[in-house]
Amino acid sequence: MRTIVDDPMYRIRVDVARRLMDLDLRGLWDQAIAGRFLAHVVEAMAVLNRAGCAAGQQAALVDITGFVVQTQDIVGMIQGMLADPRLATRRLAVVVTAPLLKMQAKRVSSSEGFFATREEAETWLFVPEGADHSA
Repeated sequence: MRTIVDDPMYRIRVDVARRLMDLDLRGLWDQAIAGRFLAHVVEAMAVLNRAGCAAGQQAALVDITGFVVQTQDIVGMIQGMLADPRLATRRLAVVVTAPLLKMQAKRVSSSEGFFATREEAETWLFVPEGADHSA
């Protein structure tokens, strides 16, 4: 796993072999933080692209257990990022434990994958779609 950035407000890592972008979001953001984050996500996508992984082919694990409920302007910026075809993902798993944050995350993302642990999220990301997920 290669670290792209480890900022106090977020960490972005990529695993080229697994075609995975791993995002860890923390704290309360303002527009400057969100702007830096977007630039670093674009950088991470470029690393994956250079390794032969086009946008939409990678999975994304987003851990928001250290995040807090965000203001509407930040929510809008995140929604814009998720809608950007250059940043599209094959599958998106969100790790979240706080009920209010989970509600906000569900409004922001169309992901069907919300999990309490990173292990559950990773397992779901790499099980073939349509496979039986029952234990």
